[in-house]
Amino acid sequence: MPEAKRQKKIGLVVSSKMTGTVVVAIESSHRHPIYQKAIKRTARIMADNPDNTWQAGDSVIIESTKPLSKHKSWRIVAGEHTADTAPAMAELEVTE
Repeated sequence: MPEAKRQKKIGLVVSSKMTGTVVVAIESSHRHPIYQKAIKRTARIMADNPDNTWQAGDSVIIESTKPLSKHKSWRIVAGEHTADTAPAMAELEVTE
């Protein structure tokens, strides 16, 4: 049986204060139907972060999954660490 298509979105981690969960902000923009002004919307989505590897400021790709908790039904598939939030383990390997 083929795997169902899952939604994927690109966003920015804005909070990682919870254990195993991050909050990802996803921005979208569209034009107002009458006034034609650009409108920017931000959706804040909770995503699974089981190893606590993603911190605030990292850009990530999230994909939909079955509900993991009351508010969490997305998981992080891939991402990119920013320079100031890179894990400390990478710095330790360089200095050895």
